[in-house]
Amino acid sequence: MGKGRSDGEMTRRMIIERAKELFARKGYGAVSMNEICEAAGVSKGSLYHHFAGKKELFLTLVEENIEHWKKQWEEKRRNLTSATDQLYALAEHYADEVQDPLSKALEEFVRSHGSDEETVERLWQLAQSQTQACREVLREGMERGEFVREDLDDAELIVSALFEGLGKIFFDDSGRLVEDTRAMKEEAVRVSRKAVRMLLHGMAAGRKGH
Repeated sequence: MGKGRSDGEMTRRMIIERAKELFARKGYGAVSMNEICEAAGVSKGSLYHHFAGKKELFLTLVEENIEHWKKQWEEKRRNLTSATDQLYALAEHYADEVQDPLSKALEEFVRSHGSDEETVERLWQLAQSQTQACREVLREGMERGEFVREDLDDAELIVSALFEGLGKIFFDDSGRLVEDTRAMKEEAVRVSRKAVRMLLHGMAAGRKGH
């Protein structure tokens, strides 16, 4: 019985890993379930036993990516005492997504399922789990007096949108990095840290904000 569960888990893991490689290389729409079966070395029956369809399989990959992102962030945050340091680190953590091989496939997936309310809601919930990290840092900074007190909902929206948006500019239309990955990651980190400095210190030259 235990061996059966173990074999099933191994098969499921193999499907996920091979599907991720295909989606990263070809995008969402160009990958078929037949290709995934062939790449994973499983039958259609086995594939559909673990996943109801391509959409469910892809959403599983997205969920795993976000869980991994959250786990890595908690490990980084554990060693940072000030909210200011956490905000810089969070900006860099968002910049790391420049290397996420599923980024362009996810954009394609969202476009193709934009009218599916259930799928949109599920994606929104997944995105919220990431923006929650931003919210926690901002709330901590406001409570400690490191950041000016603002409406927390507005602050979360503005800062998380800034971090997410910066990552997108480092891709060209084909979904490939504009330059080599290492150089682009370094540039993404540099610009993200600069964005935090501008947020914390402002841009106005000797004038009070309106």
